[in-house]
Amino acid sequence: EDYSRLAPGQPAPDFTLKDAAGKTWTLKDFRGKVVYLDIWASWCKPCLWQFEHLPALKARFKDRDDIVFLYISIDQTQEDWRAALERHALGGVQLWSPGGSDNNAISVAYNDTGVPHYALIDRQGRMITNQPFRPQSGEKLYKQLQDALDAR
Repeated sequence: EDYSRLAPGQPAPDFTLKDAAGKTWTLKDFRGKVVYLDIWASWCKPCLWQFEHLPALKARFKDRDDIVFLYISIDQTQEDWRAALERHALGGVQLWSPGGSDNNAISVAYNDTGVPHYALIDRQGRMITNQPFRPQSGEKLYKQLQDALDAR
């Protein structure tokens, strides 16, 4: 059941989360854009390693305003999350999902069994895949994102 509700074409789970400035965001705020969702935590070494691959990927889409790189941290505390934001200067939209790694609402919603976890969401807010390629995948992820952008 967890997998079928996240199957391609199904509505992506919505959320209401805040960014570091206190602004509230929902998934609906990104309608009309392809969303590459990255669920991560500051204590997750594989998450931090994947961040190293993001600048090159984002550079390829720098002239596109119809894609958003959305990061949701599941850090236990806001302090840990904010320190990581300063340390890594990720850019994109950065949100925090309170609750830590156990029983975190965003992790449950996206069937995240371990971070990093990624999802790809289309312009209408529907799942493309709950397991897209990771940033380290380079050309494979670039093609997957480009295909999502080309789809109407």
